[in-house]
Amino acid sequence: MVDWPITVTVASALKHPIEIVGPVNWVETDDLVDALGVDGVESLNVDIEVKPWRKAGLTVSGEVRIMATRTCSVTLDAYLETVAAPVLRRFSLDGERGQTNLKTIADIHVDDDDPPDTLDGPELELGEVILEAIILAMPLHPRKPHVEFDPNSLGEMNETQPTDDGETNRPFANLADLVAKQSSG
Repeated sequence: MVDWPITVTVASALKHPIEIVGPVNWVETDDLVDALGVDGVESLNVDIEVKPWRKAGLTVSGEVRIMATRTCSVTLDAYLETVAAPVLRRFSLDGERGQTNLKTIADIHVDDDDPPDTLDGPELELGEVILEAIILAMPLHPRKPHVEFDPNSLGEMNETQPTDDGETNRPFANLADLVAKQSSG
């Protein structure tokens, strides 16, 4: 079991690689749920290696796996989703990131690696790295397996459809009134 927060001392990681493997004991589960925008977290496992990079830097690489309870964006049913998030981040001690100039910016290609982040202190907190990897790997619009969105099921989308009582449904009429009140007052 890996206790949270996961902190690595930069000096020790520069001397030899550090492996962090196992389920994470996340004490503040509500904070994790809020940060990820999920309904619940069932498990969080890490398999990460922190090792020296170049003369004065670190590479964090590996994989993070999370099993979370999410709400399907189509059916609104809760379901369990497992996401495997690759992790690859580089950190520089010597401020290499800030040394780009206009000439090097012109030479940047889409396939190039991201520039390294700058390490600010003697410790590296891996929580932000892990959270970022998970957030980037999670689908924005979660769907239960084998569920497809059918736009035809919405019917005709017309701003002036008649309602059951014969009135005309104008969904943006109240918004127009509100904007008119705010601009006059």
